[in-house]
Amino acid sequence: MNIMFNRSGIRWWCVSIAISGEIEGESIEASYDCKDKLDVPIDKSFACQLYLNFTDGIKDKNQSRLTFDGLQLQPYGVKNETFANSYDCVGFFTPAIWMGLISVGVLVAILYGGMLALLSIKSMDRFDNPKDPPLVINSE
Repeated sequence: MNIMFNRSGIRWWCVSIAISGEIEGESIEASYDCKDKLDVPIDKSFACQLYLNFTDGIKDKNQSRLTFDGLQLQPYGVKNETFANSYDCVGFFTPAIWMGLISVGVLVAILYGGMLALLSIKSMDRFDNPKDPPLVINSE
C-alpha cells in the first residue's frame, strides 16, 4: 500500500492510495482517490473511528472498495514516534449533539406555548367597578 500526501502552508491532504499485491493467488492493483476525505491542519494527525471507505473510479462488476476501521495518520510533524492531537473525521453535528438540540428545541417550544397560555389569561373584570363597594368573600 502506498499513500501519497501533499502539503501547502498550514494543511496536508491525501492525494491517492495505491495498492498492489496478491490475494489468494490473484494479482491486484488498485488506485483510490482520497482528496475529498483527508484534509487536515499541518500540526495534527488524522483519526477516524468510523468506517472510512474509498472506492476506485471503475463503475462495473470489478469495482473495488478499500475500508479502514480505526485509521490514524500523520505524515508530517511526527515527534518522538507519537501522534499529535487528532483531527477527527466526525463532523460537528454528531448524533448526540443532534439529540440535545432537538430535545432543547422541544422544551423551548413547550415553554413558549406555556408562556403564551399564561399571558392570554384574562381576569374577570365585572367586579372591578370602582364606584361599587369591593366584593368581600367571608371564609371561616
